[in-house]
Amino acid sequence: MAKADVTNKNRNAIDANHKLNQHQPSLLQQGRNASYRISTAFKRATTNTAKRVRFAANHSVRTFTSHPAAFITFDSGADGHYVSEKDRKAAGLPILKRSTKRVGVANGGTSQAKHVTKLPFAKLSSKANQADTFEDIPTSLMSVGKTADDGTISIFTKDGVTVHKEQDVLITCKGMPILIGVRDEHGRYRIPLMQQKGQWQPRRPRARINAALQKANSVYDLPSIEQAIKWMHAVCGYPVKSTWIKAIKAGNFVGWPLLNEKNVNKYYPETTETDKGHMNQTRKNVRSTKPKATPLETSNTTSLRGKKMQDVYFKTYDPRETIFSDQTGKFPTQSQRNNKYIMVMVEIDSNAILVEPMTSKKDKEMIRAYDSLILRLKRAGSVPKKHVLDNEVSEAMKNHIRDDLKLTMELVPPGCHRRNAAEVAIRNFKSHFLSVLAGTADNFPPSLWDRLLPQTEVTLNLLRQSNATPTVSAYAHLSGPFDYNKMPLAPMGCEAQVHEKTDKRGTWAYHSLDGWYLNTSPEHYRVHNCHIKSTKAERLTDTIQFKHKHITNPTLSHSDKLMNALANCKAALLGHIDFKADHNLSELNTLVQQVEQKLNSEIPIAPQVPQPPESTNTPQVPRVAEQPTNNVQTDGQPVPRVANPLQHIARRAAIQRTAARRRRPQESSPPVNLPNQPPALSTRSRVTAAAAAPPSARTRTKSRLHQPTLSSRNKRRQANAVRALDNLEDKIAQAMAVLDEDSGKLLNYRQLLRHPKYKSEWKQSSANEFGRLTNGVGGRIKKPTNTMRFIRQQDVPKERRKDITYGSFTCSVRPEKTAEPNRTRFTAGGDKINYPGEVATPTAEMLVAKLLFNSVVSTPGAKFMTMDISNFYLMTPLLRPEYLRIKMADIPEEIINEYRLRKIVNAKGFVFVEVTKGMYGLPQAGLLANELLEKRLNKNGYFQSKIVAGLWSHKTRPIQFTLVVDDFGVKYVGKEHADHLLKTLEEHYKVTSDWKGDRYIGIHLQWDYNKRQVHLYMPDYVKRALKQFQHKLRKRQNQPFPHTPIEYGAKHQYAKEKSKSPKLDAKGKKFIQQVCGKFLFLGRAVDSTLLAPISAIASQSAEPTEETMEHVKQFLDYLATQEEAILTYSASDMVLAVHSDASYLSEPKARSRAGGHFFMSFDSEDPPNNGAILNIAHIIKNVMSSATEAELAALFIMAREAVYIRSVLEELGHKQPPTPIQTDNSMAEAVVNGKVQPKRTKAMDMRFHWLRDRENRNQFKIFWRPGKTNLADYWTKHHPAKHHTGIRGRFLTPQIV
Repeated sequence: MAKADVTNKNRNAIDANHKLNQHQPSLLQQGRNASYRISTAFKRATTNTAKRVRFAANHSVRTFTSHPAAFITFDSGADGHYVSEKDRKAAGLPILKRSTKRVGVANGGTSQAKHVTKLPFAKLSSKANQADTFEDIPTSLMSVGKTADDGTISIFTKDGVTVHKEQDVLITCKGMPILIGVRDEHGRYRIPLMQQKGQWQPRRPRARINAALQKANSVYDLPSIEQAIKWMHAVCGYPVKSTWIKAIKAGNFVGWPLLNEKNVNKYYPETTETDKGHMNQTRKNVRSTKPKATPLETSNTTSLRGKKMQDVYFKTYDPRETIFSDQTGKFPTQSQRNNKYIMVMVEIDSNAILVEPMTSKKDKEMIRAYDSLILRLKRAGSVPKKHVLDNEVSEAMKNHIRDDLKLTMELVPPGCHRRNAAEVAIRNFKSHFLSVLAGTADNFPPSLWDRLLPQTEVTLNLLRQSNATPTVSAYAHLSGPFDYNKMPLAPMGCEAQVHEKTDKRGTWAYHSLDGWYLNTSPEHYRVHNCHIKSTKAERLTDTIQFKHKHITNPTLSHSDKLMNALANCKAALLGHIDFKADHNLSELNTLVQQVEQKLNSEIPIAPQVPQPPESTNTPQVPRVAEQPTNNVQTDGQPVPRVANPLQHIARRAAIQRTAARRRRPQESSPPVNLPNQPPALSTRSRVTAAAAAPPSARTRTKSRLHQPTLSSRNKRRQANAVRALDNLEDKIAQAMAVLDEDSGKLLNYRQLLRHPKYKSEWKQSSANEFGRLTNGVGGRIKKPTNTMRFIRQQDVPKERRKDITYGSFTCSVRPEKTAEPNRTRFTAGGDKINYPGEVATPTAEMLVAKLLFNSVVSTPGAKFMTMDISNFYLMTPLLRPEYLRIKMADIPEEIINEYRLRKIVNAKGFVFVEVTKGMYGLPQAGLLANELLEKRLNKNGYFQSKIVAGLWSHKTRPIQFTLVVDDFGVKYVGKEHADHLLKTLEEHYKVTSDWKGDRYIGIHLQWDYNKRQVHLYMPDYVKRALKQFQHKLRKRQNQPFPHTPIEYGAKHQYAKEKSKSPKLDAKGKKFIQQVCGKFLFLGRAVDSTLLAPISAIASQSAEPTEETMEHVKQFLDYLATQEEAILTYSASDMVLAVHSDASYLSEPKARSRAGGHFFMSFDSEDPPNNGAILNIAHIIKNVMSSATEAELAALFIMAREAVYIRSVLEELGHKQPPTPIQTDNSMAEAVVNGKVQPKRTKAMDMRFHWLRDRENRNQFKIFWRPGKTNLADYWTKHHPAKHHTGIRGRFLTPQIV
């Protein structure tokens, strides 16, 4: 009524407040308004006043009729899509082509299709949309089965039908189905009219399917498994592995994402938090050496007993309705709520541990805590009747238990605390709670410890089983099954960003607050309780971002989905998994379909290169091989792809592993009868650093050559073969590795300059190279080197015309060179130059670099970085000029015009060049540049080792580095020391530094300084090599080389017979040598499992046969099957450990094989394994007369190499105790240690006397262990596929995407 009354005071007051005040404009504003009105009136008067809208003079009536929509019947009985011509025309569907399909119709006849059309459903694939049209079919039919084959699920209800993608549907059935049908071979669904017993009966889902359903319904569906297990381990309070797995087996963690026995067994993290809470004193009498009493003989009474047939056992448990309680000691820190103690109560039937913080042990506070625990038990439906507690209890507490709560009370005997079950509960709770506290953030306030108790109690009870119901957890007994989706937990005490709601923050305030996660609220849905730093108060939030100190929160992202889908796609293609069985892989369907459509519509299909026959014909290998470089996009046209770097974490998360694995290459070892020959010279054909150095450097390096031992023809032939193999590998590495994405071919320099797609960018790259070497070009080169100048032919001195050499061009894509990823390098032909002086260049080998990697992770506070000197060889003056000639057609037009080369070109089209400074390809350039660098570094305190080439140190600073050509791998303790080296180099050179140190000598490095580990890998190396050799996977292969089956019971061991297979032609021989050279570097660098098969194939490469070619193809199949190799080094005491083994008569021509495994470990009696710094797979050239002699030869080879490695470690500053060398031949160990004196030892006198001498000098400690523990056995023979599959993970780190 007040609203209708105009005299009401309240109404008038409200109306007055709603009215706007009428302000009188100022005189200035009134003048402005008048001017606006006058200008508007003037514009209206001067503009065209014609009407813009005209109305028709006559009326007209338009009639619109709606045509009936064309429908298609969704039929489960049709095995294809059939559309009537009438409906096709009405819907405007296209005609793709004539149809040849004939189908049966209901009247028993057949009908001929007319056209092929496409249905207008955008969400279906092109295959699922394809349909046939008919003239005589009145109703269009759409097949349910064909639609289901496209990854869809159709749901039929009484109101209609809906079609969904499989990943969008999760069907949960409460009861058994009432009808069951199957799908026949035509794709139609059929249900029997008579449901007989045993015919298409409903099946209960297996446990694996149930687990998949639960996982699909979880919060995180596709995170990294390893990271998720680490996260869940922290969430559960860092339990020990056995307890956690036992609880998982019991079903206590059903519904937790990715948390199952398999994943925990594989990815259980070894954390210090677990040790801080659960490490106990080692038990006594474990592996006791006391003699055991002989057990009494027992009679066999099995015949006196009846046979058990399907016995059933029962266990009866009587509910005890009993509780135990006790209090902990005083907590070191008083909480914000003044709590100092914890009351611990154990409910026997559920086996649950309940805790309650207390401020003191006074009666009032004790009774309050006790009542709180009893109330929680009563709310859970557990009403105790008896209470057992410690003897030390007050009278007030006793009266409260007996009188107020009406419980039967029992005290344990004085001094007999073990009768109180709460004592054990306190110990278990304290271990669990200490692990939780150890896992909190470094800046977590200790005074908040009592706020972590609720979730600690939850996680502890999830790890315990109920006594009354052993199939459920203690938590489930009291509170029911734990629903992780409703109440997701997080690591307690970790830092968090808490979302600030919009109505609580200012306009420009931050969207989140700093805080710590305490627990998840059990009274809300997915709400977390956090402590805010700024307000020092607790807050509930449903939006939070966890910032754990070393665990990645496994939140779902697009990259997670993509990486997981790609990994599963690879596994499905290789046959590892059933694609249709895992509904998580349906994410991949959309990805594959979209990529396939994109490729079909935009990318032209390259011509298929025919594969060679399986017989004597050899696969065609492109003349140009590719280098391990990566793809980079520059301005303009796309650059041909060479490789894609490993992403991480995913990547590579990938990659973080706790187990230290081994690996490392080394294949060629010296003759066993040269004790005085330097070991590293003998075990490597040519300098090992050449394998790690860039290709141009290996053309210059002539130090550490593999030398034949005697002048015998066989030894020279072997040395020549090894040298030829190294040269072949060198040529492959130097080839111009630019891949054309369209054709799949490798393009060389001249092809790139003429290719319409790439010529513009590579002409500029070539011009830049000429500009660097001469006096610049186009103003783009800031500091040209003036290394060479263009001259006329007659300007070459007569006495030097015989030394004129050629120039070659190397093209590569190097994404790490951000300034110029497309790099053209002009190289002098060093093989035509007769230089009279010394040309050997000291450079570090790969073994030294790997030892430096181990030293970095094993030295506290040490880190690794890399430096690269630009134009290192272009800055050193030559002692005499050199002369080259270049074809005019190979010089870019920009250089020709700027330097006016048409005036000095000779009649044959060559331009001559005089070189006055060092450049790539000149044999003397490396030594001259190195000597100049050494003089400059010596002035600042850096010096090169006199024993180990390429290893540098400083006189006083804690810094060491290896130098491979112009690449520095630097180990430093303190950034200021690395800066000192960097500034020293920058005084004379242009230096590029990489403080991450993630790539060196062609090997990718991933450093984990927290775990003190480094991971080595070479992404896409195998993929590109297989594409180069045009090899397609024939079948999955887990065995790189055929093995010789074991003949059990054989009394004699015969040598392997020579192959009688037909010999290959020169083309096939070249192909085999290229394969060996290509993958030898990978085997030496990362994947040592390749060394034994490469060694066997290379030994046959001089006279290869069709059988050798088959071995090569099997080897390539093995490479295509396996995942990319990852080698991990973990921190150690930097003590060298060696395993030595030999196989007798395992190779053709009655030869034996020696294998060795070298790794850095600890100074212990049985050194634990680590990533291999060196693996040797060497065929012993001499014929061994016995297995013992073969083992002695292997010991000799390994010990001789160990002498050199010990010298390197001494130079690195790691003093070496006697090096432990393990062998599995007791006779060889006895001969070396003087336990046995053989009578006929002329053939092995030198070897075991040399070993004895070295052992007497405390260089070695040779000992015996069983063959199962000898890791070198892997490289001594060829194993079956099962052995390779099982043992590969011991040497390489499994890859996790």
